[in-house]
This record gives sequence, structure tokens and C-alpha cells, in this order.
Amino acid sequence: MKNKWVLLFVLALMLVGFGADFIQETYAEPSKEITGSTFTGCPMLLGGYSVTSGENGVQPMDNGGGPGGEDPGPVLRVVPAEDFIYGQYWDVNAEIEVTVDDVEYYTESNDWGYFYLRGGEFSVEAGQLVTVFDGETTKDHTVTDLELTEVDGNTVRGTAEANTDLVVFVNDWFQHIELDVEADGVGDWEVDLMDEEGYDIHDGTFVGAAQEDEDSDGTYAFKPPAPYFNVYPRYGIVWGMYWSVKDTISVKILDEDNQEVASFYASSNEWGHFNTWDQVKEIKPGYTVEVEVDDPEYGMKTHLVRSLQITDHDISANTVSGVADDDLAVYVRVRDDQGNSDWLAVNTEDGSWVADFSETDVNIGGGTYIEAWQTDEDRDNTGDERFIGYPHFNVDPDHNSIWGHDWLSNTDLTITVDGVVYEARTGEGWDWVECTDFSFEHEDLEIVAGDEITVTDGVNTKKHIVTNLQITEVKAAEKKVLGTAD
Repeated sequence: MKNKWVLLFVLALMLVGFGADFIQETYAEPSKEITGSTFTGCPMLLGGYSVTSGENGVQPMDNGGGPGGEDPGPVLRVVPAEDFIYGQYWDVNAEIEVTVDDVEYYTESNDWGYFYLRGGEFSVEAGQLVTVFDGETTKDHTVTDLELTEVDGNTVRGTAEANTDLVVFVNDWFQHIELDVEADGVGDWEVDLMDEEGYDIHDGTFVGAAQEDEDSDGTYAFKPPAPYFNVYPRYGIVWGMYWSVKDTISVKILDEDNQEVASFYASSNEWGHFNTWDQVKEIKPGYTVEVEVDDPEYGMKTHLVRSLQITDHDISANTVSGVADDDLAVYVRVRDDQGNSDWLAVNTEDGSWVADFSETDVNIGGGTYIEAWQTDEDRDNTGDERFIGYPHFNVDPDHNSIWGHDWLSNTDLTITVDGVVYEARTGEGWDWVECTDFSFEHEDLEIVAGDEITVTDGVNTKKHIVTNLQITEVKAAEKKVLGTAD
């Protein structure tokens, strides 16, 4: 509720500035337990947004890929083995000045506040002082002599300054593990992930080590996983991770008869990630996708596109269901609106599958993100995703209007206000999105505190009792908003 008052404060100041009438809003709070409401949710297909938005892809230090996990503010990372300096959470689209032992280099942060600077003109070595300045914030870090020298089965080995502490971390699509390790008297360190955590390092594991200073800047060493790519037939896109850095990626799509349907190029970023969001193609189950780079270390990989789709979710049963080919398991991962996340591997039967999350901490509902994929023998994937929107509506008693978000698109609505029934209709929606907004006003509509308002699209029904919320005064000079409520 605190955020709602912040919103009202900002809105009130805007309206004062423009000399407009006050808008008073009453919200139907998103909650699966609203009395008298039924909720199925509106599936919103994201168009691969979760993995293709921006130029970043999924970073090894994002999504649990390293120590910390939460936004620590501007941070500086140094990877000496790759002469690589990068940062996160800096001022967006800013000129970044990086100083390495008193020599200045320049780059720019992107829309996410990330920047990247690779060697060529410089090398990074232990003992050097690296300083970053974005026009407002200055941070520095003295590079340590941390090295990750070997991954042998489930054992990770390396060196560091004698008797110093470090963190070893592993990360894959399913879990993230961190272990505190201390280098011995001669600077050697090692840890067995199977012995310590029961974790089996595989070719999809990102392995890293870090020594961070007191304000979260650090020296890092990485061993990325083998390159792979993912195909999302629903959106006609291909995206890949851990290919050669800043390279040209060749993508070909072949039909069932091995005839070329499309051929195009993509560019990998500073992590070797790429996506083809700007080159949407028709990709059908049974097609083959080829991804190739000139670098012989990476070569070419192929993937036979599967018939995988998420087709439904059931909030009351806490399940996700869909269709897929029978020859490969389906991996389903769910993250709910409270941040709980879990995954299941399920088998298909006659082309159908069901993932039952009732025995997990995940609660499928509004705000839940779902993804599913089938993985071939060398870890390339056919994937699908769904985001469950939360149908809700807002009431403006002063202007006798009702509007809502995340309702089924192109659908008739029944709106009941204090026993009086009105008809409305939602909009057309957008590409890949099965839900949209609505706005309703009527000449006979008069909304007062205490009215019970119900909105239903035939699948989702939400109820709300209008409160006696009032903004009575705005004291702009004092930055105060005064009001009354029940």
C-alpha cells in the first residue's frame, strides 16, 4: 500500500502542475484470495523477452551467476585471464572512464547500466589498481592474483594469495551454489562440489571463482559452459550462449527435407550470447537449425526442432501442461510472483505432459513466469514460455470510470456496479499476448463508496468494494499530500 500512496503523491503533484482535477483511484488489490473472486489468469506470451531483451542475454553474474545475488549498486568486475573489465548497475547510457594503473580508457554503459571493456590496448595483472568513473560515482579495485586453473570432474582448483578467502560458484539453468574456500599456505585451493554439495559438474555448468573487496568490487575467474543455442518456434527466434565473443554467428533453418528455408547472421556480445529477435523467421517442428562460427573451437551445432508447447496452466491444481515429442523429457521451470522458483523433469505420454508443482514452494498464479524446454544430446533446446498476467481493475469514483489490465483480449465483459449490470469489451491485444486492457464509462454510472463492483470475462471474476479514499489537499511546497480513507 505504501507504493500506492507514492503513486498518488506523484500523480497529485503532476495534476497540481497542470491545474487539472484530482483523480482518486481505488484499486482491486491483486490477491488469489479475494473473497468472491475466481481467477484463472491470462496467459501472456513474452516473445522471448526474458532471454532476448537488450543486448545482454543472460550474464553469468546475473540470475544468481556469482556471489551476491541482489543489486549491490555500481560494481566493478575484473577478469585478468581474459583482460576483461566490466561493470553492472552504473548510470545508464553514460560515458565510462576506466583507469588501469593511471592510464585512461573509455567506453559507454548500456540501457541496463552495464559496461564492458576488453584488452587489446591494455592487459590486466595482479596488483594493478582499476578505477571506474561514470560522471557521478567512482569505484576502484586492486586486482588480486586469483586464478581458476582446472575443473577436473567435480573438483575445481586454482591459486590465490596464500591464506586468503575466496568464493567458488557454479551456476546452471536449475541451481546456483556458492562455497567459501581458503587458499592454503602456498596459495593453492580446491573444492569438490560433489563432496560438499552433491553437485555434479556437467558441460552446462558455469564455474567461477571470485575475490571481492568490502564494497563488492572483485577479481573473477571463469570457466564458461560449452556453447549452445535455443529455438523458440512460437516466436520464430534463435538465441545462444557462450559462443565466441563479439563474433558473427551464421544461422540456417532447414525444412524436413533438409532444404534451406532461411539463412542469416547474428552478432554475439561480450559474453558470446546472441539472439535473432530482429530477424524473426518461420520455424516449425521437424525443421533443423544450424548455428556456426568460423572459430574452430566452436564450429557448428545443429538441433532438430521439437513440437514442445505450453498449452495450459491450472492455478487451483498448481500445474502446467502442454504437448511435446515423446522421445525427450520436458524440463519445466516456474517462478512465482513471490520469487519462489523450482523445476521439474516430466515425461510425455501420447504427446502430452503435465508438471505438478503442488509438492513445491511455488504457487502458480498472477505474476508467474513459466518456461519449458526439450534438450538434445549436446544441450541445444526447443523452448516455450508463458507469463500469467493478473486480471485486475481500478475504480475512479470522481470520474465514474472503471479500467483494468490483463483481461482476456477481444472478449465481452460483464461489469456489475451495486447490482446494476453493464456490458463492455476488451481490446484486441498484441502479438503473442492473449490478454489486454479495458476502459469503461457510462452516462448512468455513478460510483460511490460502499459500491460492490464485479468484473468478469467469463473465465476470471474479480470483485471490489469501493472505499472512501479521498485526497483533500496537496501542499506542493511541503511535498505533502493529505487525505482521508476508511
